[in-house]
Amino acid sequence: MKFFRKIRFKYFAEKKISKYLLYALGEIILVVIGILIALAANNYNEQKKAKEQSTETLKEMLLDLESDTTYLSKMIPALSNQIKNESWLIEKKQLDFSDLDSIKLAVQNIKWTFKINDRTFKNILNSSGSRLIGYEDLYKDISMYYIQTKGKIDDNNQLDFQKNIEQSDFDQVINENIFIDNKQYDSYTGVSLSIDLEQPNIIGDYNKIIESLKLIKTKNSLTDNNAPHNYQYLELFFCDVKAKKLIKLISESVND
Repeated sequence: MKFFRKIRFKYFAEKKISKYLLYALGEIILVVIGILIALAANNYNEQKKAKEQSTETLKEMLLDLESDTTYLSKMIPALSNQIKNESWLIEKKQLDFSDLDSIKLAVQNIKWTFKINDRTFKNILNSSGSRLIGYEDLYKDISMYYIQTKGKIDDNNQLDFQKNIEQSDFDQVINENIFIDNKQYDSYTGVSLSIDLEQPNIIGDYNKIIESLKLIKTKNSLTDNNAPHNYQYLELFFCDVKAKKLIKLISESVND
């Protein structure tokens, strides 16, 4: 600065105004360049910090997705077995007392509701700053997954709720004559599933059950109950596939 000051005073003292102005302009340009470099460096540091924060957020999202797929890996096979049991009962022409355990499995009242774990995604939506800095393209895939999948899962849960409040005559016969004890399991994801435990057979009037099963309206009722389960199975299956695909996509992006 001392060197530049001497040059400035020299031009001024010698009344070399044009050179003085040219020098002053050059000095201003240097100052501006310095400010721009400082701003660029600061912006780079801020971008770096923001991306690091986004990376940590994505790691938290991976935990959400992995908890969903862990739960679905148990729920989907269980629902598949339920569908097989229901199909067996629908197609069965002759029933006797030895089929009682299979009948119990086919008519057990299981709640196939699933709550997608979108805690981290909600935090991103509620954040005041920019979303997933450095992962803008990935954010589009994440947003599409949570919005579309959540909508389908909500429809699935509503279907299950509606099915459970609409009881047929056969349901009433079963409730009156077969005691099925369900225990509620809750996972840390908040997902609930009722699973039939092994219990001694507590039977009322077995003949009423058999007579009710012979009715056409009972077969229709069983079919109406089985159809939503097939739909729910497909929705949960594709939810699992999409979640695993997103896990792979996020993992590859974070590890790059």
